[in-house]
Amino acid sequence: MPQFLGEMKGAHFRILPLLLSLKCSLIVFCQQTTENAIKIAHLQPNNPNIIHEPLVLKMCANDLKERNLLPEGLNLQVYTMESCNRFSGVEHAAYLHYLRNASVYFGPGCNNEMLIIGRLVSRWNVPIVAHLSGDDALADRNVFDTLGSVALTSATEMARATITFLHLYGWKQALYLYGTIFSNFLFLCGRLASSAQA
Repeated sequence: MPQFLGEMKGAHFRILPLLLSLKCSLIVFCQQTTENAIKIAHLQPNNPNIIHEPLVLKMCANDLKERNLLPEGLNLQVYTMESCNRFSGVEHAAYLHYLRNASVYFGPGCNNEMLIIGRLVSRWNVPIVAHLSGDDALADRNVFDTLGSVALTSATEMARATITFLHLYGWKQALYLYGTIFSNFLFLCGRLASSAQA
């Protein structure tokens, strides 16, 4: 039994509701092939924190089938390819569209590729779930009309909420604990704080 099974089960219960909520819309909106398969194109960044995400997606797909939550004869196929490495996700999204006939996309995990792939899938009329990207530009439904975003929030929204919270309680100092991912958030907090004081 793998050592990370406990982690996978925890992640399984976080991703399973997402797959369940998307199940009906996927069946209605996705292009079904003659094999009656929904082909999930999973674009994963090379990040050790989410290394087991493909296994979790496959486990969720199997769980949906075992519990008879999918229509009979319908299968979920997960194709995972790299993203967020010198725009590899854009290349892989095109590959999965033209050669694998992807029905839905999950990812990529970075905003710069999401902005491009989001436009491509709109052109292809294929849904995409931005589960790790939260750029403000993604809110434009005229451009990203097939996008379903489940990212927590964008850096700008988070910065504004933080500044509002600090003003509400009259706090003059705050401590931020962060990884390198949140450098844009801190930059925006600083910009918003200085503009609020002016």
